[in-house]
Amino acid sequence: MADSLKPSSERSTPLRAAIAANRDDAERLARTLDKIDSVRLVAHTHTPRSEALPNVPWCDDHRALLAHGEVDVLLIHDGARAGVELGAAAADCGVHVWRRPPLGRTFAEAVESIRHARRRKTTLRVASWWQFVKADLHPGVVFQPRFSELMISAPTPPDGDWRQNHEEAGGGVLMIDCYDLLETLLTHTGLPETVYAATCVRHTRLP
Repeated sequence: MADSLKPSSERSTPLRAAIAANRDDAERLARTLDKIDSVRLVAHTHTPRSEALPNVPWCDDHRALLAHGEVDVLLIHDGARAGVELGAAAADCGVHVWRRPPLGRTFAEAVESIRHARRRKTTLRVASWWQFVKADLHPGVVFQPRFSELMISAPTPPDGDWRQNHEEAGGGVLMIDCYDLLETLLTHTGLPETVYAATCVRHTRLP
């Protein structure tokens, strides 16, 4: 087993992590990593120098950073398009990836991201709040519902956003705004037999 994949109790050195995120998100991630002895933050990339974290090495070329072999895992906190591109580049260099959902702009893109990581024998881990709280939640009587309905109100994506493409987006609301609700539902009930999704866009006019 590679040293970077061993449990923290068996690794001889801390896991070397790099962050690919803007300043605000990178600061939150850095504060979390600072509390974990088995992980050491070694670089901040994919952001302008003006937004770079203080006291953390900044790299303007993430491909060079990944190729040098000085990073074990890349933490990606960015949009779907950037996440796919960064994740693929990391896997090509043998670097593991931790990132937030969605895994892609379409279902096919998400599946390809997973397959790409497997072909490179790297780990692709998606952030999940549910895995940390499900053991503490007791839903009571467990049953298999015949019908479940989720309703969520989300702002309309800006013009030019990938979620505006109804044919290729694969359901931007389902993949982003509704992701946590779907994760909870699937954890409780398992995969459904059929799924139907309806989107209602309310157009407003400014005076």
